Amino acid sequence: MTYRNVMTYIKQNIIAKEIYEKIVGKYKNVRVLLIDDLFKVSISKSDVNIMFEIVNFRYFNNLPIIISCEMGID
Repeated sequence: MTYRNVMTYIKQNIIAKEIYEKIVGKYKNVRVLLIDDLFKVSISKSDVNIMFEIVNFRYFNNLPIIISCEMGID
């Protein structure tokens, strides 16, 4: 699934806590998380919050993340 599709799917299920936790848990706990074109399209506060939840969990649990985007270092 693309980043945008995943975010849409997660946000559609944000009210149903059990389903939300299952979906987000999948991305928190996958062996290696690859995120392609992070924030390529317009982003909302909920996009940032969801990504923070996933990335923060992975960071504190020493799980690898590979992120690509079209933005330069400058």
